[in-house]
Amino acid sequence: MTDVYNFAVAKLNSTNTTLYACGIALALIAVLALRNLTYTRGVKLPEAPIVGAKWWWEPLFITKYRYHTNGWQIIHDGYTKVFELLARVLPKKYVHELRNVPESKLYSFQALADDLVGRYSGIDIMLGSDLNFHAVQNKLTPRIGAFTEVVKEELDFAMEEDFPKCSDQWVEADFNTIILKLVSRITLRTFVGHPLCRNEELLRLNCQIVEQIFTTMVIMRLFPLFLHPLIARLLPPYWKIQRIKDRIVTIVVPMIRERQRLQCTASDEKSDLDKPEDVIQWYIDLAKGQENDAENIATRYTYAILGSLFSVSGAIKDTLYEICAHPEYVAPLREEIRAAMEEDGGWKKTTPGKLPKLDSFMRETQRMNPPGAIGFKRVVLSPTGLTLSSGLHLPQNTYICVPTTSHLDTDITSTPGTFDGFRYLERSHEKFTTTSPTHLHFGHGRYACPGRYFASAEIKAVVARVVMGYEMRWPEGQGRPRGFTILEVGYQDLGARVEVRGRVG
Repeated sequence: MTDVYNFAVAKLNSTNTTLYACGIALALIAVLALRNLTYTRGVKLPEAPIVGAKWWWEPLFITKYRYHTNGWQIIHDGYTKVFELLARVLPKKYVHELRNVPESKLYSFQALADDLVGRYSGIDIMLGSDLNFHAVQNKLTPRIGAFTEVVKEELDFAMEEDFPKCSDQWVEADFNTIILKLVSRITLRTFVGHPLCRNEELLRLNCQIVEQIFTTMVIMRLFPLFLHPLIARLLPPYWKIQRIKDRIVTIVVPMIRERQRLQCTASDEKSDLDKPEDVIQWYIDLAKGQENDAENIATRYTYAILGSLFSVSGAIKDTLYEICAHPEYVAPLREEIRAAMEEDGGWKKTTPGKLPKLDSFMRETQRMNPPGAIGFKRVVLSPTGLTLSSGLHLPQNTYICVPTTSHLDTDITSTPGTFDGFRYLERSHEKFTTTSPTHLHFGHGRYACPGRYFASAEIKAVVARVVMGYEMRWPEGQGRPRGFTILEVGYQDLGARVEVRGRVG
């Protein structure tokens, strides 16, 4: 009987040992599998090591979570090498080689659509079309001077409607809300013209859709691609995007259809003379095939304004925050603006070009407060891929980008961590709109952002109006608000406040 008992215990121990060993093996397999169970853009490069992981066996979803919260530092740690981090990050030395590769081989908008989970945010409607690019580059940019008065008129209206009434006392101002509304009004005027630009519901919807798209992006990119169809339908922001987009289309489509009708019935002699001067009209003029559909144009408008509302409003806030943080620059900036306006007889089309100090201050602000940690984003479309001069091969569907954390780069300046508002005064070739491998916030090369020149003029108009009309200071006990980062995107402090007071004289 004892022998039978001992045999049974031995078998049980053997079974437990086997089960324990199997459990360890299965756990190891699961961990190794989970290393690849996450959202990754494009194909992977075997030559590119993954950075950000603390241990070789670390599941990629943990590395990814770390990237969500500390991505900027991780990107800077790999600044000078090729590495993998949900995308293929290349050092800046490759920018010159890749900057003029045609979009048929290296597509920038595909990268943006991937960033913003385009299938679910809706921005993938812009893929395969250069309509917005050509409307801005070939129509808006040559007319920036003519739009100066339009911007000024809308800015006058916006300041009266949205800026605090503070002629003789200090008033706390929420620049996050105020500046976004100012920019949204100017953007509406530029895109849809008057009187639709004064539609308060459309103004509110423009601001709301930006918030919902970025919220959806941040959440969706936490999960692997195969879960996106399920996750999207569980997210309230996803459904809000659909409702807001549908409502914007409903508001804008009647205006588009009326313009199309008038264009069809007008005589050739009158058609060009009577056309409104705004981006929607240029869409109508340049559209081909299905782009001519009124709903298609209205939907494109919905997503075309993203860059203006997010990037331009962010640049204006950061510039005003830096002016408030460095009051020693206020006097020289005011004097420059005053002299330029006196020479021109007010804010005219030539005025923005006469403000080199403000231009330098804006560029330094952007250097110290980059809107994103990576730029020059592209997806390889060429079926055979691309092989770089170094021998590095980028297969088809590879998502590439380059770090933009130049504010930490001692190769660019000996004082990268010091704010010097007039740093670029002696570098006349480096203006706010100038792109380079070390200044990629507008891209670089043939497909750099075509709207950067209008954005520069818009930022200068708003900043000059605030600087000349108001005093600014931080609330007692507070200083320059520090923004926060999620993924590769930088955001301003949503709770930041500034005290403003109208200037006398």
